[in-house]
Amino acid sequence: MKEPWLLAFSGGPDSTGLAALLRHRSIVLGYVDHRMRGAAAIRRERADVRRIATALQLPLLRGRAPDGIAGETDARAARYAVLEAMVRKHGLRGILLAHTADDRAETVLLQLERGCGLRGLAALRRRTRVHDIARVRPALAVRRATLHEAAAPFAPGRDLSNRATTAARRRRRPHHLPTRGRGVNEQLPRVARAAGH
Repeated sequence: MKEPWLLAFSGGPDSTGLAALLRHRSIVLGYVDHRMRGAAAIRRERADVRRIATALQLPLLRGRAPDGIAGETDARAARYAVLEAMVRKHGLRGILLAHTADDRAETVLLQLERGCGLRGLAALRRRTRVHDIARVRPALAVRRATLHEAAAPFAPGRDLSNRATTAARRRRRPHHLPTRGRGVNEQLPRVARAAGH
């Protein structure tokens, strides 16, 4: 039997939805405390994570980022470092990430606005390998709303780590993509897939 995958888990609607969809597969939840928020917010998030993992009947691994994180880039690097350490320590297959078709569309749009080339348009590949550990995004063809629907019965918390995005991405998320037409969210991920071939 193959070893399980580690699903990067925050207790928010995206990662909870993916965990709900994959809960009958061989997965382990991996939660990273970024130590960037107040004590009350951290306690709520930890409680949500434990509650949801119990409801999903999935094993949970927990880790903490080091002190001194200052900003989104540091937080992302620290999160991956902790997740990679979990994979190595427990002999897991790799890391599953809850990026959706909407995340891919947002990333392509940001890359276009930055004047990227073809390589930059190959946003959020389904499978990559970093530091000799696989990172897989199984929900890249799934809309964010679908994950949120799957998460709803488990009452996910606010995904604070996902909301701590750059100002540019925040502008993409609530306003720009919807007003550009319904088809944009479908077409931009296709651009990313085509550029990746």
